[in-house]
Amino acid sequence: MLDDLDDLVELRGAVRSDKTPKEWVDHAIQRWYSCCVKSPRKRDSVRNPKDRKDKELYRVYFKEVPTFIIHEDIVKTGKEKFGSTFPPDDPEGPSVRNQTRAS
Repeated sequence: MLDDLDDLVELRGAVRSDKTPKEWVDHAIQRWYSCCVKSPRKRDSVRNPKDRKDKELYRVYFKEVPTFIIHEDIVKTGKEKFGSTFPPDDPEGPSVRNQTRAS
């Protein structure tokens, strides 16, 4: 599982003043992993791309349910835990169906 030392991307620049609280991020990650399953196949493993000296293999996780159901679960349990201010964005969420491809 990822921890504070594992970054998938390296961000440069100033930290925003309206940054999402760490507790909210931790909650979303925990709920995401609860809807995923570790691959049973040993060959579904990857090495750390940020550290070539790290020889350990990390197992790949697969989603068991569609993303929109995971999102609904994160929002529902987040509102129960943190109150009505969770999440701060649009309650409808981003919709892939409503986005058009730029011509």
